[in-house]
Amino acid sequence: MGIDRIVHFRPRTIFAVLGILLGVAIVLYVLWVARHVLSWLLIALFLALALNPAVELLQRRGLGRGLASGITFVVALAVVAGLAALFIPTLVDQVNSFANKVPDYVHDLTHGRGRLGFLETKYHIVERIKSALHKNGVSKLAVGAVPRSP
Repeated sequence: MGIDRIVHFRPRTIFAVLGILLGVAIVLYVLWVARHVLSWLLIALFLALALNPAVELLQRRGLGRGLASGITFVVALAVVAGLAALFIPTLVDQVNSFANKVPDYVHDLTHGRGRLGFLETKYHIVERIKSALHKNGVSKLAVGAVPRSP
């Protein structure tokens, strides 16, 4: 048989490793607690780096750094507001259109027709939802509550 080897660690080494692990755990905890602040700082850093060329361009044209920063900030806000003005009405229209079509989707689903009709014809989803509601009530109705068929 082979010779058994015994490895000895000095107490100083063990305490050093434990101290490093404790330090890493504390740093990770502080980062977890400050994650929202750190995310805002990263966003601010990104915006500062992205808008800096425009500020420098205005500075080369003779404006001071503060005025150039202010103008760039206002222009950036105007661009974001313009994009929001373009997309929000379309989004609201799409959501309203979907909300108006939901009764039609439910009717088609219950009768096994339309895009979602296969759920009724293949999985009998309406009966499963009715039985889940009858047994457990609305509070227990969740995605995982409906049993799956093999």
